[in-house]
This record gives sequence, structure tokens and C-alpha cells, in this order.
Amino acid sequence: IKWDSNNTNNWTTSSLQSALNTTYYNTNTKNYIDTITWNLGGSARNSDRNKDVTTALFYLRERGTTVYNGRPTTWSGQVGLMYPSDYGLSAISTNWNISLDRNGFNKETKDMSWMAATMGDVTNANIDRWTLSPGSFEKRRGIFIQTYFGWIEVDNVYSNGRGVAPVLSLSSSVTWLDGDGTKNNPYKIIAD
Repeated sequence: IKWDSNNTNNWTTSSLQSALNTTYYNTNTKNYIDTITWNLGGSARNSDRNKDVTTALFYLRERGTTVYNGRPTTWSGQVGLMYPSDYGLSAISTNWNISLDRNGFNKETKDMSWMAATMGDVTNANIDRWTLSPGSFEKRRGIFIQTYFGWIEVDNVYSNGRGVAPVLSLSSSVTWLDGDGTKNNPYKIIAD
């Protein structure tokens, strides 16, 4: 699916945001999902010339105000996507200095990530996944993705063939029943 069929990196108007918050946020689910504020701060391009793409810096920039051409820095809604910092912390939650580019996020790190471990489980295919984080440098080639190789890189919002892992905040009426969140023992929840 495309991040945005209108070819801009503005989450508040993107076609993916619209689909997630209409088709997937419906009468069967909306009583269990809270409306929250999502941060839309942008990050610089990650490349060999710009290696400052650690989990910590992504985290700070996601909550910052640097965006492309006056884009919004927050959005209030129900269903979003993971941040690059979420992905970095899924591998080593105590290492905020892990680099998420192709030079720093290696196979060993990928193997420790529970998010990377879930890639391909449904489709049995290696796929890249969209994140919520826009680039602060241009409007089209300006969204960060989690590649199936394991690192974070930038892509065009109009690209097809990227996967989506929706993220949401469960309401207080939903409680943990069982499970530890691993692939072999997933969380089981119940709504009051």
C-alpha cells in the first residue's frame, strides 16, 4: 500500500492515515481505542554522509518541530504507525545509541528485535514497513521505512509494496488477560 497516493509526506492528509482511521477504526473497535496525540517531527536523511540516526536522535526529532515546509508537528487520532525509535528500542531497549542505518543495525541486532521477528509472519514474504516519521528534507522521498533487511532508511511516499503495522493506544476498558507478548505466547486481552 502507498503511504500517500497524493505524493506528500503529511500524515494528517495521507491516504494511509485515512484508510487506517476509517476502515480499521470502526464500530467494532472504536470503543477499545483511545484518541491520542501523535508526534510528527521530521528527521534528517539517513545516509553514509549523515550517520546521526540513532534511536535517541530519532526519538528527540519525532517529538521536535523540524518538518518539511510547514507540515504539522502533531496529529490527534486513533490509528497510527510505529516510529523509527520504537523499532530501535524493540531490539535493545537499553541502548539509545544504536544506529538504525544499514551500517549500524546488523543481523545480530535484527535478530533481537521482536518487531523484526514479526515481519513476514502473515504474508510469508519479506516486506518493508512504513513508519510514521517524515523526513524534514523533502515532500516525496520523505518517509522512513523499516526495511526487511532490518535497518531504517528513507523511501518515497508513493511506493507500492510496503507493509503496514498499525499502532494504537488501547482504552482503559481493555485489560491484560494472559501472555507475555512473545511470538509463541502473545498477549491475550479482554474488554470490560
